[in-house]
Amino acid sequence: MIQCKLVAAWDTRSKRTYENYNQTCVQFFFVFAVGFVLLFRLVEDEIRPRYLEALEESLNDTAHLLAALVEQQASSVPNTTSLRLVMNDARKREFTARIYQIKKHRVNVKAYVTDAKGTVIYDSEGKAEGQDYSQWNDVNRTLNRKYGVRATRVNKEDPTTGHLYVAAPVYKNGRIIGVITVIKPSDSIAPFVEIAQRKLLLAAGFAGLAVLVLAASSFFWIIRPIRLLTMYVSDLEKRKRVSQPDVGGGEIGELGAAFERMRQELDGKHYVEQYIKTLSHEIKSPLSSIRAGAEILRENPESAQKEQFLANIVSETERIENLARRLLELSSIEGKGAIDRKETLFAHSVIEEAVERCQSLFTRKSQRIEVLCNQAIQIQAERYLIESAFVNLLENASAFSPEGSVITLTATLAGDKFICTIADQGPGIPEYALGRIFERFYSLPRPDSGRKSTGLGLCFVKEIAELHGGSVQLTNGKVGAVSVFEIPAR
Repeated sequence: MIQCKLVAAWDTRSKRTYENYNQTCVQFFFVFAVGFVLLFRLVEDEIRPRYLEALEESLNDTAHLLAALVEQQASSVPNTTSLRLVMNDARKREFTARIYQIKKHRVNVKAYVTDAKGTVIYDSEGKAEGQDYSQWNDVNRTLNRKYGVRATRVNKEDPTTGHLYVAAPVYKNGRIIGVITVIKPSDSIAPFVEIAQRKLLLAAGFAGLAVLVLAASSFFWIIRPIRLLTMYVSDLEKRKRVSQPDVGGGEIGELGAAFERMRQELDGKHYVEQYIKTLSHEIKSPLSSIRAGAEILRENPESAQKEQFLANIVSETERIENLARRLLELSSIEGKGAIDRKETLFAHSVIEEAVERCQSLFTRKSQRIEVLCNQAIQIQAERYLIESAFVNLLENASAFSPEGSVITLTATLAGDKFICTIADQGPGIPEYALGRIFERFYSLPRPDSGRKSTGLGLCFVKEIAELHGGSVQLTNGKVGAVSVFEIPAR
């Protein structure tokens, strides 16, 4: 079938494209995620050192300011009198300062002063006076006219418990007579680091959310339409009745519309070719019979033979007429992709109309129909098609049931499905015919006449069921055949 070959080719190509796109997306997001985490860690690790650099710069200024204070009354050693007064008063001061999101209430700067030999002559905490600090980097380097700074941990296992020491030389007549070191706990920057990290985490969250939105948008605008088209052509390849999916506008939408037009044209062409072949085959036999009867009538046979051949011509003509009508009905729904208009129907009303249309058949064979249907059952369907499906099933049940038999129709709701079951008291379906009973033009001989029908009635019912999103089955019951017609109730 041309359509199947077309959709198979599209299905293979679209699946390959879809899989390649998915693989690329997975690789991209994996690389992005790894890179994003590494970048986040790198930036996070850089926050604390940058704050320490800023702190060191301000401490350097403070150290030189205090060194200038100590130099004012210095002789051969630094004069710490003014420094003692300033530090004592500053440590006693209480205030409220809101520095961005941090509240500060006390001064937490410390200081000590050494002489030219590195001996501590002043300590703002009063603990280290008299001790030799000449080997400490801040003092040693400053006495050697280098930049003196050091960081020492209070707890060696915890890097956040360190203190930062920044020193400045104390001069007298161009000679270094001592060193003043300003001390600041490095954990004083911890609140600022935490705030920066929270902001970084928030920014990272927004960035991740943006990536997710981008991915969702990519899926909605690119992957989803391709996937819908792939599923569509897969269903066509399986010969399912499906409508063209809504893939939006743009190039993918145009592609979907172009594919649908191509499918309709190719399928329509094949459909016409198939029906011409089938119709030619089906009417060949009755036409031959009509021609043979007409040729015999030209010879003016006896009256009894004439009536026989005239009846045969009328019968075969009706057969062709019935075949053409059935073909038109079947082709009208096979060309539909979906129901044009569904309406809310009471099931018992539709069933009563179908029974009424078949009443002449039941009367002719003295058959009785029993209907079991709750009058409150409602379904969403196209009335004419559903009624026609019930009529075909009832006609089939009547044709294969003996005279005086009972045909039972039961309609129920099972969850969200409407199920109509029709049971007859005929001979049932032969085992060899069970798999072919819904094939187009396949028919079994009627028990009472031995003649076959057009073989289009059950095919018509199958198309109607699938058009409504349902199915139909015909099996053997304990007595006779049982047809089960099932569609969604809503």
